Amino acid sequence: VTLLRNLARSGITVICTIHQPSSRVFKSFGQLLLLAKGRVAYGGKTSEAESAFSKLGLTQPLYENPAEVYMRWLQDDEAAGKMLAGAEHVSELDLARADNIAAPTVHTAKQQYAISRLRQGVVLTRRCLKDQLKDPRKAGNMAALKLFAGALVGVVWYQQAGVTQDSIFPVQGALFIAIFNSTMDTVLHTALELPITRALVTREYRNGWYALPPYQIATILVHCLLQTFNSLCLSLPIYFLVGLRL
Repeated sequence: VTLLRNLARSGITVICTIHQPSSRVFKSFGQLLLLAKGRVAYGGKTSEAESAFSKLGLTQPLYENPAEVYMRWLQDDEAAGKMLAGAEHVSELDLARADNIAAPTVHTAKQQYAISRLRQGVVLTRRCLKDQLKDPRKAGNMAALKLFAGALVGVVWYQQAGVTQDSIFPVQGALFIAIFNSTMDTVLHTALELPITRALVTREYRNGWYALPPYQIATILVHCLLQTFNSLCLSLPIYFLVGLRL
């Protein structure tokens, strides 16, 4: 609970469920909200709940878990009625007090982050690169596949490049396959990765971990580096086997 409280105080939204908390865990919470039939039965500090209920004639038994006592009261119609009546009385007092206080001017500020956007971009680039290269066998298999595809195209159009009109059509076929292969790699990678990472990116962005522009730039940069390497593995065999010239 202490860890969750520290995370919440740092600006991170924490939502969790603790079933049947002990007395020690229950008292560690700062605020308590009790609902009865969809209405607020109590809302305030946890440490003040016992005294507030005692004023309503609800005495908490000694040596008994407060969470279990409150849940038992909420299930009892008579006790729940007293709690709802007390909560309504407190709400009326709060509204009357609020009417006498001028509402402060609210200034909407832009979302602040713990680090600069440049630092966010560096960290996200490192994370994305590590995520893409965490499986060396996968990266090696992709490079080998590109080399094999380039060698296959080069064998089919072996030394077809030239300076005559007849060599234009074969060279166009080899170049089309190379360009189409590289383009489809990018399109398929984006189409397959977006549904997988969307939930993670949405959660991290809403928690205020980073802004979207640094994440987008880092993702594009890493993918460009990897796709450049894969395209070279595909293009070099084609270039030398087909006999292309600069």
